[in-house]
Amino acid sequence: MECTATAWLVLETGGGPVAIGVIFAARMLPSLLFGLAAGTIADRADRPRQLLAVAGTALLLMAIFGWLIGTGGIRVWQVVVFAFATGCLQVFDIPARQALVLDTVPREAALRGLALSSTLSISGCKRKRIGQAIKERLGNYHHLRVGG
Repeated sequence: MECTATAWLVLETGGGPVAIGVIFAARMLPSLLFGLAAGTIADRADRPRQLLAVAGTALLLMAIFGWLIGTGGIRVWQVVVFAFATGCLQVFDIPARQALVLDTVPREAALRGLALSSTLSISGCKRKRIGQAIKERLGNYHHLRVGG
């Protein structure tokens, strides 16, 4: 939902297809830069606390982003920074979430647990459809507020 809303926001603030590409590149760059470190931290840190910290930071980030959009002061460079920050959160969220599944599921059911977790992540396609409906009815500001 967030990716779709961010792309629309970039278009509404005067950015074009290149700006949208930069946004998505900024969102993926942390995976390249911090992926190995994030996996190591997920192996050594307290996973529930790590996930709680990531979720709290994401909430704060979305609140700031929503406020910027609501006040009308958002610029494309701020969306790039937001995308990079969101990518940083995601790169620390995914390994900890997958490791937590392995911690909570019995060893003989580990593959099924990971498959179920991945299936639930894939169900985000439905969220994209819901997000598009919210955007069409309420606009981009409310769309991103619901995403947060």
